Amino acid sequence: MPKTPESRLRDAIKVHLEALQKSGCRVKYLKIHGGPMMESGTPDFLVVLDGRAYFIEVKVSPNKPTPLQLKRLEEWRTSGARVGVVYSLDDVAKVLFGNGADNATTPR
Repeated sequence: MPKTPESRLRDAIKVHLEALQKSGCRVKYLKIHGGPMMESGTPDFLVVLDGRAYFIEVKVSPNKPTPLQLKRLEEWRTSGARVGVVYSLDDVAKVLFGNGADNATTPR
């Protein structure tokens, strides 16, 4: 079965995060898979970079996060994590390294 554009972006994000690990960055990530035992709306990735937690929801335009996904991101944000909705690898970099964290939850 062919991969969806969103699954291809998730794969590219994994490759990017693994490259960061190999380059010496203090980064660990977990691709969160949904299922019957998982809380609905849970973001796609948990990333810890230099001791800071990030939760990332992956979307491909024109798709937008659901209200429940935005609620879950807000719950993590108010708990101290940085959060973002990403549509590209550039967005991932903005969330992790730039000023996109906490502002990237605005759907396009």
